[in-house]
Amino acid sequence: MKNLCTVLAAVVLVAAGSGRAAAQSAEAETLFRDGKKLMAKGQFAEACLAFEGSFKKDPAATTLLNLADCREKNGQLASAWGHFVEAARLARGQGAIEKSARDRADALEPKVSYLVVAVPDDVRVDGLVVKRDGVPMDPAEWNRKMPIDGGRHTVEARAPAHEPWSTSVVVEPSGDERSLTVPAFRAMPLTPAAAKGMTGRRKLALGGWALGAASLGGALAFELSARSAYDDAKAATTNPARQSAYDTANDRRLYAGVALGVGVVAAAAGTLLWITGGRAAPGVDVQASVGRHGGGMTLSWAY
Repeated sequence: MKNLCTVLAAVVLVAAGSGRAAAQSAEAETLFRDGKKLMAKGQFAEACLAFEGSFKKDPAATTLLNLADCREKNGQLASAWGHFVEAARLARGQGAIEKSARDRADALEPKVSYLVVAVPDDVRVDGLVVKRDGVPMDPAEWNRKMPIDGGRHTVEARAPAHEPWSTSVVVEPSGDERSLTVPAFRAMPLTPAAAKGMTGRRKLALGGWALGAASLGGALAFELSARSAYDDAKAATTNPARQSAYDTANDRRLYAGVALGVGVVAAAAGTLLWITGGRAAPGVDVQASVGRHGGGMTLSWAY
């Protein structure tokens, strides 16, 4: 039973695959016939779209030959030449079809136009992307004669933190050779949004963190000193010495508590300043007061 189920499942998958292939073949044939009708009417641009759609659904060498012929009649000689070359490759071993594709490619090659996009070494900054008609160029295509259809073409170049550059060039449909050079990039001036990493508020944040770190370090030092003074009080042999040591220990513990509070508040204020660093710098005021029998601290904040 298990083997039977496996066989049935395989049959279903094959049938489904065959169904999809048949549907694509039917669609490809319909598009191919539409392309032929449009070619007969001289509507080459529309015919090329139909042939291209047909080839995507069923990549046959004969369809690509018709697409190449259509591109040539539409004045897109570079595309036509490329299609003839590819059709000859697909039709390898098919005799007349392969020969026809190669002969058409050889006859058309001298008429193809070329464009050189020069990218000198000194302008190749990190992250550089060069596009031709909106399509990124492979760096292997830089500084080389590349086939191109006639018409107006746009070349643009972009790199992080640099001003973008673009230009356009008109190439003749047949036998033209043009070149252009990507110029040196200018560093993009920092805008308020780009410089928000170190606004006035974030500089205050760094100061707050520094104050917090110093205060917390001071709190630890005072606490250790207070503990040492308590040890001295316990070891004192006279009441006046014992009382003096206790007073010193209490004072230092008080200072430790105040320093701890200042450190926590300063660190919190620094964090808040950093998070909100994209806004206008606020007014922040931290005040601490320390006395023999008490201490206090105030924090004022204004946007």
